[in-house]
Amino acid sequence: MADNEMSGKKRRHAIRGEDFRALCAFVRGYLHQDFHSEYKTAKAAVHAYCREATHKEVDRLRIQFERFVAETQAMPFEAVQKLLVDEFHSGWLPQSREDLVKVVAEFGKLT
Repeated sequence: MADNEMSGKKRRHAIRGEDFRALCAFVRGYLHQDFHSEYKTAKAAVHAYCREATHKEVDRLRIQFERFVAETQAMPFEAVQKLLVDEFHSGWLPQSREDLVKVVAEFGKLT
């Protein structure tokens, strides 16, 4: 396989913000660099989003967040953290996969 074919194949499997538009918008709008002063916790940011979004928007975000967790499961967690910061522009840095799962679970509690 040629190098350009291989790199194209790698890119198709890379996780990009543009493939998770609802998640990317949530992270940029609620888990941004100032989210600590605005919401204090990721859980509080989720609650704020759910108060302001439609049921359909919340469901779309929950589904994308679940997909993100599933698709990053095999990655080293440090790479997941880097992806959140570099690709999604997150100001929230989860300390574990469990932190991600807890945030996703909050969406389920509120819908």
